[in-house]
Amino acid sequence: FRVAVAIAGGKSLGLSDLTRANTATFSEMHCAFGFAYTEYLLAKYKDKLAPFLKDAYDDTYARYQKKEPPESGEATLARLLKHLELTSDALQGEFALWALDNYLRLPK
Repeated sequence: FRVAVAIAGGKSLGLSDLTRANTATFSEMHCAFGFAYTEYLLAKYKDKLAPFLKDAYDDTYARYQKKEPPESGEATLARLLKHLELTSDALQGEFALWALDNYLRLPK
């Protein structure tokens, strides 16, 4: 409900907001949006998540082997968008419509 109200009120958190958050700035709203985005991605893009996760794992493992720092949250988001074949704005728009439809559906 909090996610739907935030979207309707123009105070939606985007995936980029979630990737920039850290332990000092992560709030209950970040948690709610993180759950909602996960649910949305599984509902709409389940088939594209496995290749993304494999790609991200392979990169992480290669970085670990070379003793390089981990990929940034922004880079991981860019990798996700590449696999989804979407822009950030398109993803945000689709997510907002999906969330409002799924989280504000009243029982019949």
